[in-house]
Amino acid sequence: MTVYVYADVMLLVCLLTQLPVLWSIARSYGYRFRILRCTTVAVIECVAVILLVILRCNIALMALIWCGVTPFGVVIAFGRCKFKQILRLSALRMAFDGILSGGSMVVNLFIEEQSKNYTSIGVIIIVTIVFCAVIRMKRSAYAIGIASTECGRLFLRIETNECIFEDWALVDSGNTLCEPISKCPVILLGKDCNATCISAKNKTRYVPCRTATGESVLECVKATAMVGKSIDRLKDIGDVWVGYSEFIDCNALIGVQIIQLIDKEK
Repeated sequence: MTVYVYADVMLLVCLLTQLPVLWSIARSYGYRFRILRCTTVAVIECVAVILLVILRCNIALMALIWCGVTPFGVVIAFGRCKFKQILRLSALRMAFDGILSGGSMVVNLFIEEQSKNYTSIGVIIIVTIVFCAVIRMKRSAYAIGIASTECGRLFLRIETNECIFEDWALVDSGNTLCEPISKCPVILLGKDCNATCISAKNKTRYVPCRTATGESVLECVKATAMVGKSIDRLKDIGDVWVGYSEFIDCNALIGVQIIQLIDKEK
């Protein structure tokens, strides 16, 4: 029996489902959403699905191949990241693919032939929207104190018109700071710090932030900052937004974008 594959339809489905999920993961885990990279991932998954259908692979072989394709797609979409993070993001994407496939199978088994197409489209839309919303809500519930335990340390120097702040800061690996919205690195000073920098009469901005009680918006001031892995090796990272939060258990918390700036030194 000949196997017919509608490649154009498959590509469209992959683009319409994978791009929103990758966007949601990027926003929730503090990565940049690169449209070309994420489109490449969707195309690769489309090709993989078509090959699996053409080769008539059994379920075990399909699962094995998919376990290799998904982490590869995560690395392409988000670049270099920790192994545990790759596994976590891969598990999210595989869960989405599994739910989507399960929903399509249920439609094929229990829905009448005349309404299968419309029902399948509805299932795809609903699953995609709900899954993206669940990812965002799950990450929004993270407390700053919990996120800080997995962070690295960098030495921080902040200068405004009225004060200078120097101390060791933790790197926000839990995406407490919504940096994709803020356009430049964000730094939060903790409850044990002197918040005079925040009261400086500089340009202010309201920056989205996640706290132990959920999402909030903090008033931040614009400042210049220098960051480094040691006191004698500081790098000027330019303009930053500095805020204050009583929920921070450390002296200062800096966003993940600063890590990319520091890594460019190598």
